[in-house]
Amino acid sequence: MGSKRNWKASLKHAGTCEVGQKRYIFQAFGNSVILDPICRVVSAHINGQACIDELVKTAYLNWDKVKEIDEYQYEH
Repeated sequence: MGSKRNWKASLKHAGTCEVGQKRYIFQAFGNSVILDPICRVVSAHINGQACIDELVKTAYLNWDKVKEIDEYQYEH
């Protein structure tokens, strides 16, 4: 994404779109975050201290490692 301003602009625009009900999980650093299709946090499981924003940005930048899930089957 390059810059914080571009990231915020992308999220703002994406928030105006219909995103559907799909959910995705990204796991890194002993943490997991469940995202909607535009990387908004639905829920998170954090072991220790972690910055949610950084985890979400890492998920976005590594989207090939993000897995689609059935949100009703995933329980923390």
